[in-house]
Amino acid sequence: MSGLWDDSLKMFISENPQDFASWLFEGAIVVGKLLTEFKTRTLEADVLLDLIKDEEHFLLHIEFQSTNDPFIGERLLAYNFEARREHKLPVYSCVIYLRSEGQVPESPLYWEVANREVLEFHYQSIELAKLPTEGLRQTGLVGLLPLLILTREGATHEVADEVITKLEIAQKKELLSITKLLASLVFTSESDQEWLKWRFSKMQDILRETWAYQEILQEGREEERRQNLERLRQALLEIVQ
Repeated sequence: MSGLWDDSLKMFISENPQDFASWLFEGAIVVGKLLTEFKTRTLEADVLLDLIKDEEHFLLHIEFQSTNDPFIGERLLAYNFEARREHKLPVYSCVIYLRSEGQVPESPLYWEVANREVLEFHYQSIELAKLPTEGLRQTGLVGLLPLLILTREGATHEVADEVITKLEIAQKKELLSITKLLASLVFTSESDQEWLKWRFSKMQDILRETWAYQEILQEGREEERRQNLERLRQALLEIVQ
């Protein structure tokens, strides 16, 4: 993933690292967040969390996928290996699929040559579209609330309204922008989009203060400057001609 989506999802976990760690490893404590860009190769993972669980020190690597990648196992293996080499700690990899797009590759990644096993790499796959909404709701982890909309029974106005209301109560305004972004993946009909616009129009002042809104605004300004420069260039060409 790239651009605004990539940055938004990284910030999503960065704002709530303990909730994601508790979801995937109950009882684990986040002791830090590590750099995800590896020096030896042009690789950058989504999130790398430094965890301790039952006195075991290890790293949790999380990747978000909005589309089905048939080579996700190889990608996770590359990130896992580079993270282990960089930080000298064991690494557990997890991929979270934001929406359903056919059959996803199953763990483990298995390689063999001439009927001999070369590698067996295990990782965790979470398909939100197949995850029961109530199961995620019962975790009680506020930082995961935006994901409810992407779960099996979550693509409804009622669930979206529940998420927004709970985030407002918890004063997690930074998660409202990511909620709107994630909702756009499943609210695709014209009526759903109109409802979503109406629901978020009631909190425009709150959204304007969030980092995601400011980033979108900045990108809009840069695009406007680019268009103005292009118009100026065309005008100058016409004058020269």
